[in-house]
Amino acid sequence: MKMAMLHLPMILLYIEQQLELPTVVSSPVEQGQVLGTVTYVLNGQEIGKVNIIAEKSVNKISTFTMIENIYSKWFSLLRT
Repeated sequence: MKMAMLHLPMILLYIEQQLELPTVVSSPVEQGQVLGTVTYVLNGQEIGKVNIIAEKSVNKISTFTMIENIYSKWFSLLRT
């Protein structure tokens, strides 16, 4: 949990930021999919809530594709 400080004339306010994210996100992930939320709280009262959304899609990868990617990157390192 992070704290943010907002300075106003003669007043000091503390806005609490509460992050809610799953421990694991399974693929596939679609662009625009809601992955979690950020809630802003002032003096114990919720003042705002924002969804955290996926910027782009991520396809599910197969074991074969994963092995192919590893070998491809490994051989490209050997060529340099």
